[in-house]
Amino acid sequence: MSTSSIPNNDYHGGQSRLSRASSTTKNEYFVPGYGISRQVIVEHIQLFLGPGSSARPYSYLGREGFLILTSGKPLTKSQIEDLRQLSVEYEQKIAKRMIPMNGNEPEDAFLNRPIQVQQGQRRSRNLHSRNESVPSPVHP
Repeated sequence: MSTSSIPNNDYHGGQSRLSRASSTTKNEYFVPGYGISRQVIVEHIQLFLGPGSSARPYSYLGREGFLILTSGKPLTKSQIEDLRQLSVEYEQKIAKRMIPMNGNEPEDAFLNRPIQVQQGQRRSRNLHSRNESVPSPVHP
């Protein structure tokens, strides 16, 4: 096989890779994260803004939210409200999975209710009981 038949990866269709990249510019903009779940915006951003769009957690001027990358227009106010509503539904679904199944919880559970992960013990109590079980050193 001659080297002239090997495709050059840096040149395709009359355009270099660099010029093709600059012809499809991406717009970056910040969307405040208030009321929007990371899982929801990441999963739905391409439905709202098309393929090639992405969202990632981002902090702008001390405010938490999302950095949106898209070659199209930014999210509209209506689309952001849709993301908020989808986020509420998502968080309610997740909260219901985390509620103990005792049947006493209301249908509309408090989303930010603290959930005990591990029961801690008081450190001073542990040190005291540990010291009692350790024999004292013998002094000659």
